[in-house]
Amino acid sequence: MRRFLPTAPIVSAWSLLVVSLLGQPPASATANPASTRAKPAGCPAFEVLPVNLDFEQRVVELVNDHRAAIGRPPLKRVAPLDLAARYHACDMRDDGYFDHDSFDRQGDALVFACDTWQRIRNFYTRHRAMGENIAAGQESPEEAVSDWLSSDGHRQNIESTLFTEIGVGYCAPGGEYTHYWVQNFGQRTNEHPLIIQRDYARTDTPEVSIYIHGKWRRMRLRNDDGPWSNWQPFSNSFKWTLNWIQGTRQVCAQLQGSRGTVTTCDTIELTTGAS
Repeated sequence: MRRFLPTAPIVSAWSLLVVSLLGQPPASATANPASTRAKPAGCPAFEVLPVNLDFEQRVVELVNDHRAAIGRPPLKRVAPLDLAARYHACDMRDDGYFDHDSFDRQGDALVFACDTWQRIRNFYTRHRAMGENIAAGQESPEEAVSDWLSSDGHRQNIESTLFTEIGVGYCAPGGEYTHYWVQNFGQRTNEHPLIIQRDYARTDTPEVSIYIHGKWRRMRLRNDDGPWSNWQPFSNSFKWTLNWIQGTRQVCAQLQGSRGTVTTCDTIELTTGAS
């Protein structure tokens, strides 16, 4: 059995929430008896260790591949949204429910713990926009993303231009559905993501694509801890050459505009090196 459920995005303007949650009552599944996670009651900012980092990363890559295919900019994977998504995926598995809101199981009963947005805010502060997709039962990242894209509400979250950041949580085995998936989307004040190669984890070539969110007057860039390039007119999207040295490579940009100067960076693993 497979299930998937989206929220409508929530957008804050001057701290006012202007879009509300779309959801349905929790499923009446039983708790996972094999769980050893000592989660506190409620929905605190409690860190859950990853079950399968490769699965989570692959969801990010599939989302950004789809966005590229329809002309949307990539999303940057960030730790606060990962933590919020992973917490919820394992909470659904362990307490036996399927819903955007969070619940605690007390015996055979489910007790409301917090709503979707409070749970995400516990990890992800200074937000301007948030959204969530959940799914259960899909055995692979490809299957989960395919199911989300087959549903209008989920696809709208994946394709939305409101969001610049993403986090993914996967939890298994256990619960009624065995596999639990959560995507959290967001945009934060004063965050200007730079994204290498659609946020893939690794590349086998130093020739990569760069995307920088925002509107700026000019920029300069550097590889690793090397010298800055000359200032040049700002561009959101361009090609770039990494230092051809095997290992973790970093690209940073300094951006100038009406809001002053900011620095933004990203890393990727380069699996080859110059001979």
